[in-house]
Amino acid sequence: MVLQSVTPGCGAVGDIGLTLLRQAQTSGAVRTDVSFNDLIYVITAVSLAVEQEGASPQRVRSLRPQAWVIPSWHISHPDMLQLKRMLSQRLYPGPREVYATSLMAAKRLANRRLTSQLRSRDGHVVVRVAPDGAS
Repeated sequence: MVLQSVTPGCGAVGDIGLTLLRQAQTSGAVRTDVSFNDLIYVITAVSLAVEQEGASPQRVRSLRPQAWVIPSWHISHPDMLQLKRMLSQRLYPGPREVYATSLMAAKRLANRRLTSQLRSRDGHVVVRVAPDGAS
């Protein structure tokens, strides 16, 4: 899927993000009461401050994401409590994948029980969505 926006910069991201959210809601992949602001809050909170409450139990349970993409460029990333919540079957049942970028070796070894469940631990993450939004 190639989405384009006439709005430059961050506005384009917003236009495209809103389009993807609407498609996901139409296909039933995302609940209809999830707002664009909810989506942006979670993306921002998780991507910029994984060690904070971006992955609070309420937020995780509400959104029920099937995929998480998290930064891990610092020894504090990901915070193990947040990672545990992302992987928790008690917060919501079902499959999910957690992709980390550049997970530090010390973090991997110290928290092997959780980091072994990551779908990736290094590299770049590219997200592709089918034209009908069903993937």
